[in-house]
Amino acid sequence: MNYNNTNKRLLTTSIYDPIYPISEVSFPAVSICSMNRISNESARRYAEELRMKDPRKRSADYFYKQIKFLQYNYYVRGDMPDYENALKFQRFLDIYDREDDEMFFNTKRRMALLTPSCSTILKGCRLGGEEIDCAQEFTKTFTARGLCCTFNRDKKYTAKRKFRHRFFGPDMGLVVLLNASQADDFIPTASSERFEVFIHSPYISPDPSSGSVEERIVEGGKDTFLALNPRIFQTIDEVRFYKPRVRNCMFNDELPELFGKSYTYSSCISYCRTRSQVVLCECLPFMANSLNISSSTAYCSLQHRACLMRYDFKWYNVMTQRPNTAGLEREMEDSLYCPYCLPTCSETQYSVTVMDLPLNEYNMKSFTNHKGNLSDLALLHVYFGVTHGVYYRRFLLNSWFEKFSYIGSICGVLAGFSLVGIGEVIFFVLQQLFKTLRNELSMDTNRIQRRKPVEPLIILP
Repeated sequence: MNYNNTNKRLLTTSIYDPIYPISEVSFPAVSICSMNRISNESARRYAEELRMKDPRKRSADYFYKQIKFLQYNYYVRGDMPDYENALKFQRFLDIYDREDDEMFFNTKRRMALLTPSCSTILKGCRLGGEEIDCAQEFTKTFTARGLCCTFNRDKKYTAKRKFRHRFFGPDMGLVVLLNASQADDFIPTASSERFEVFIHSPYISPDPSSGSVEERIVEGGKDTFLALNPRIFQTIDEVRFYKPRVRNCMFNDELPELFGKSYTYSSCISYCRTRSQVVLCECLPFMANSLNISSSTAYCSLQHRACLMRYDFKWYNVMTQRPNTAGLEREMEDSLYCPYCLPTCSETQYSVTVMDLPLNEYNMKSFTNHKGNLSDLALLHVYFGVTHGVYYRRFLLNSWFEKFSYIGSICGVLAGFSLVGIGEVIFFVLQQLFKTLRNELSMDTNRIQRRKPVEPLIILP
């Protein structure tokens, strides 16, 4: 993605505090997504529900096989097998699987019901060395991977914390025991990869293709450690006097009509992509945040797949400006153009270091109440791997008063005087010239008066 600006660079970045306390750094949001996108138990219940609604009284096993089209459509990229049969299944859903107040098949509602619940995925949670309630700390959120379980979505841990709750170290951060069993898999797989974990800002819905998201994989039977190294960027408020396109960044409270006070570059790209999908394919992806669109717009379903695949390349090649680059004219036209999306002026970025170990009884010392086959479990640690972060500040580059001070400093070092001294010298020189000029004018006036001829005196008789 290209978001560089060709205008003259106005901002510069320098280290403001290299040892910024980690207790004052916002803890990120952590989204855990099961790679088993559809629960087998939920699919069985749904198949039985469709059997009861079917006027032809087809079996539940028939509908159970048809539900696999939903898995392929929303979570598998590429060609779908037997697409004609999938369209027939979609027509059935549009007629018989709608609520009374729904105009179309509600993909979002149905996929939320089919996704494994957070209570099934999360077996135990700890934070800051203390046990916490997973159901209270994790919320269901829609991401680019569907419905996931997200920690710190309510921004509860973004404020300054006490020293003992700074979340430094593997056992003092967020520790989650995950259910990695394949017993509820809708489509069984031999892969040991069971979960996708997103580290992101609490202000965004995570989408790796939009940036600002760290994505990592958690395997079953493993103890996975995600050590965070934060970098804080803050832009001074004086920059607001320049237009966003000139300063090449946006503050969080800009574009309030679209993002409120939570603007981020990632959210803007996601919004731009979703808006394009609504315009080109006349449907809204169920995992996208709601837009200010007409209620007559349906969620994307199996019948929209052909259109979505046609523009797939366009939506994942984003440009925020279109410089004249010879030879890339076609690529520019095929890309998604989002001119109003600029980098975030102030944000916290997280780099993630990953390490995993085989899960054993010693690793499970914090969850002694959970017994079972260790291969059906996975342990995840998310914590700050450093005691201090690096605080960067962005400010204006070479403003007029800085240039003035630079010239004065150079004069003071090289010539031994300041700009004030130069002003005084100029003042006294001009003063002397003025006095000299005034004296010369006065002398010229006197000489003219002395040379003036005397008129003869005339005596009358």
